[in-house]
Amino acid sequence: MVRIQNFEAMVRKLDLGPNLEEEIFRYVRNQKRETDVEKNKEFQYLLKILPDTLSKRLSQFLFQNAISNIPFLQKRRPDFYSKFLHQLDSKIFYKDEALCRQDMFANKVYFIVTGLAVNHHTHKYYQQGMMVNIESVLRSKVSRQTITTFSKSLSCLYFTKVIFHQIIKLYPDILDQMEETIKLNDLVKKNDKFVNEVKDNKEFKNQIA
Repeated sequence: MVRIQNFEAMVRKLDLGPNLEEEIFRYVRNQKRETDVEKNKEFQYLLKILPDTLSKRLSQFLFQNAISNIPFLQKRRPDFYSKFLHQLDSKIFYKDEALCRQDMFANKVYFIVTGLAVNHHTHKYYQQGMMVNIESVLRSKVSRQTITTFSKSLSCLYFTKVIFHQIIKLYPDILDQMEETIKLNDLVKKNDKFVNEVKDNKEFKNQIA
């Protein structure tokens, strides 16, 4: 059995800062049984054993960049962070690679972290913080469009379809927000002005060359 000392060493590797570390250690030390982390040393284990308040803070600390850049992850209930942040995975696409294709089912909802994608049917451009594949995943329908990487590369986080459906089942307010987003996407067909501004921005010139 890996004892408390080993557990504390694992937490310190996360570099959470002394205050949050000490709260986590205090909670674990006060448990009536020893904490066995031998079988699972991943971040998910920490979220599972900690109370909601600490789990939320730990999740938000480790995913602070994602939360600041992705509106979908902002202002959620505390249990959302402890239940689902660790379910996010990452993927990198390269120029002209498809995030979705017309008449095919999507199995991931993507959140763009860096880079640009383009909708080949509406000519809409997708930038940091925007979501791709909402309608196809939410309604289990084939995609109505093809969206490919416009920049040299595009970095995404994503929830799988299974996880995303768990989220909307637990949080009806998120389901309502997604329905409104789909309606808005239908209204905002293109944003060429945005990409023209990007082309004049030195920060992005190399990305879309």
